[in-house]
Amino acid sequence: MMSLFFSGKEVVDMALRIEANGLAFYRTALTRVKDPSIKAAYQHMAVEEERHAREFGRLMTSQADAPNTPGTAQELSEYLSALIDSRIFVDEAGAKAGALGFRTDAEAVEMGMRMESETILFFTEVRDLVRRDDQEVLDSILIEERDHLRRLSLLRKELLGMKGG
Repeated sequence: MMSLFFSGKEVVDMALRIEANGLAFYRTALTRVKDPSIKAAYQHMAVEEERHAREFGRLMTSQADAPNTPGTAQELSEYLSALIDSRIFVDEAGAKAGALGFRTDAEAVEMGMRMESETILFFTEVRDLVRRDDQEVLDSILIEERDHLRRLSLLRKELLGMKGG
């Protein structure tokens, strides 16, 4: 089997696209959701997605000279492609269309939860493909993405009247 090498720059480029999709979803969804709690959460998450994109932009320059990470060519390439292709939003246009396509606030929250879950999975899987020095940045972003998912889950419970006491 031949080896395939992914550069840190390529991984960071994928992360930048994911953050741009999240930002497009949250900004567009903000124009449609009615519940004030969801609006506040989506506004907060949009700000964090913008900050994540800036942090990944800084990582892009540090990854420029990073050595490539070896992997098994076919398996790693197919796996990363499958992760990207199976995402709810493959590009910003898709994210905006998704945000325009929900019928209820609960659907908007569920869509956000799916997007955040996919983001967490992707970042967890590519964490070892960036330089060790830059893994701390990815780890801090992962913590925030997990918090997004937690907040969305609580919002969904509130919307569905399932909030426990």
